[in-house]
Amino acid sequence: MNKDRWDIVVVGAGAAGLFAALRAKELSPHLQVLIVEKGPKPLRKVSISGGGRCNVTHACHDLDRLLTSYPRGGHRLEAIFGRFMPQNTIDWFQERGVKLKTESDGRMFPVTDSSQTVIDCLLGQAHKLGVSLETKVRVENIEPCGSNFHLQAGSRKIIASKLLLATGGASKATSWLKSLGHEVVADIPSLFTFCCNDPLLQGLQGLSVDPVGLTLKTEPEYESTGPFLITHWGVSGPAVLRLSAFAARTLFENNYRASLIIDFLPDISESELRLQMEGLVSPKLVQTTSPFPTIPKRLWRELVTRGGVKKNQSWQSLKPPHIEKLVITLKQLQVELDGKGVFKEEFVTAGGLPLHEVDVYTMESRRVPGLYVAGELLNVDGITGGFNFQNAWATGYIAGEAMA
Repeated sequence: MNKDRWDIVVVGAGAAGLFAALRAKELSPHLQVLIVEKGPKPLRKVSISGGGRCNVTHACHDLDRLLTSYPRGGHRLEAIFGRFMPQNTIDWFQERGVKLKTESDGRMFPVTDSSQTVIDCLLGQAHKLGVSLETKVRVENIEPCGSNFHLQAGSRKIIASKLLLATGGASKATSWLKSLGHEVVADIPSLFTFCCNDPLLQGLQGLSVDPVGLTLKTEPEYESTGPFLITHWGVSGPAVLRLSAFAARTLFENNYRASLIIDFLPDISESELRLQMEGLVSPKLVQTTSPFPTIPKRLWRELVTRGGVKKNQSWQSLKPPHIEKLVITLKQLQVELDGKGVFKEEFVTAGGLPLHEVDVYTMESRRVPGLYVAGELLNVDGITGGFNFQNAWATGYIAGEAMA
C-alpha cells in the first residue's frame, strides 16, 4: 500500500483519536492506520489534565447517574455509555498495566499520580500494534472523493478509506463538517471560574467552604451544590465549575454577567437556622464565635458584618431583626458576576457536532458515509471529574470498533 494511502486516518492525536486507532488495530491487525496531529506532541490534554496527574475517569457505575454529569448530549448518550462505561475504562487500562485509584470525590487517577503513565501506555500500545503516528502535520482540507477521502496537508495528499475526526473542541474540523453539510453548534467555553469583585470576598483568597449551595439567577436558573473556593479574581471550586458547565450557553449569551446566590449552609433550612440562632443565649461575641464549623473564621466575620452584627454584640443580645438579617446573609448572599476566569483554566468547550448528526452505535456521520467523529468535537461535554475523558474513551472505542 502506498504510504499516503491508508485504510483509516485519524485526525487528532488526543484521547479519543488514540483510543479509536488502538481499538481498530486490535480488531483488525491488517489495517493500515495513521494518526496525524498538528501539534508537536500527542495527548496534550492528557498530559496537563488533573494538574499533570490525568483524571482518567470517574468511579460512577450507575448509568443514570453518569448521564446527569453531561450538560449536553441528551438521551443519545445512553447508547454511548451503555456500550462503554467507566468500569470498561478501568478494566482496559488495568489489563495493560495501568492501575487506577479512586479519590474521595470519585475522581480516578493512575496510582503513580502521573499523566505520563497514561501517555506511555497509549503510545506503547500504538507502537506494539503498528499504528502510525505523525506530529506537526497540519491538515488544511478534507474532501470526499468516491469511496475515499483526500486530506490536504501542505503539498502532501493523504488518502483514507475511512476517516475519523477527533480534533477536540473549537477546531478547524467544525468548518470541514459544515462544508460537508452537517449542522454544527458554535463552540463556547465550558468549565470556568467566575469573576466577582464583591468587597466581602476581598482578602479571603484561598478560603474554601464545603458544601455551599449556588443559584445562578438567569433565565432559566441553574443550581449546584459542592465545594466552593474564593480566589484572587472571584470564586471557583467544583460547585462553580459544575454550574459553569450547565449554564455555559446562558452565561455566554449574558456576556458572563449574572447574580449568584450563595447558601453557605445548604444542609439546614432557613427556619431551622433561625431557631438555632434564637437558642444561642450566650455572652460570647457573635463575630468570634461561629456555631458552624464548615465556615472559616475569617469568612464568618465578614458574613456577620455584612449581616449587620456589630463587633461588641453577643449572641444573647441579638434581636429578631438581627437574626433575620443574619439568616438571609448566610442563606442568600447575593454577589454579582462580571466575567469568567481569564487564566484559561477552561480547556473544555460546549458545542460541536450534535449527536443526532451521527449514528451513536458507530459514531459514523449520517450525511457522509465513511466519516466518523469522536471526543470533544461532538456536542458533548461533562462536568469536572473525569467525565470528559470518559466521553473520549467511549466515543473513540465505538468509532474504532465500527471502522474495523
